[in-house]
Amino acid sequence: MFCSQGGRYRGDPLPEKTSPGGSRRQSRVSRQSGIDGGSIDDEGLGLFSGSEGSGPSFSGWTAGRVGGAAPGSEDARVNEGVLHCIDNMAHEHTTAHVVTRSAAELGMSDRLQLHEADAYDGDLPSVLAPGVEFDFMFIDLGAANRVEGFMEAWWPRVRPEGGMVMVHSTLTNALSRGWLEKMRERSRSEPAPPYGSFETMSLLEPHKMFQNSVTLFQKRGGPFGTYDEPVHTKFP
Repeated sequence: MFCSQGGRYRGDPLPEKTSPGGSRRQSRVSRQSGIDGGSIDDEGLGLFSGSEGSGPSFSGWTAGRVGGAAPGSEDARVNEGVLHCIDNMAHEHTTAHVVTRSAAELGMSDRLQLHEADAYDGDLPSVLAPGVEFDFMFIDLGAANRVEGFMEAWWPRVRPEGGMVMVHSTLTNALSRGWLEKMRERSRSEPAPPYGSFETMSLLEPHKMFQNSVTLFQKRGGPFGTYDEPVHTKFP
């Protein structure tokens, strides 16, 4: 997950928001890298979009509104961001449904959409928030043997300008490790369908034996066929 800093890196103050209880608090919310996001229960999928978005069982965050955002700017994307969480509610001890109550208590119901659906539904990539590009997806489905087809189905929905996908349990799981090695090779090769140009980074949690890693995939496309992070300041 990623923390959205709104306008702070330009020295702009974050807006305050009145909570349902009447107290004032500084608006501070997490944002999944430019797309919908989510994280629910043990397994799921999360998406975060800068406008509207959603996706299979995910987990994610939302972002604090920034006043006076110029249309089309990153701050405007933050203002319109929606967290879509998809869960089939099949887990015996699921708490996925609680997120809607928590969002209401935070006064952020308009920033969250919870979808009770099967993440492996082949129609989801085309019917879930059609026309929206997701900034961030978190895949926590625990099915390494199906992750390749799943990624291919959702990758076109990722924002080309630096959108990210995080996949859980990739390094020390034998099935997903084989798929990861193929993805690493693709990232070093000439960009080709269905993924095009992308970067990878894996993180290991050495204190755990199982489910102890994640891999990030960053899309590096865009209208000009390449993407570089924007420079906001000349200072260190």
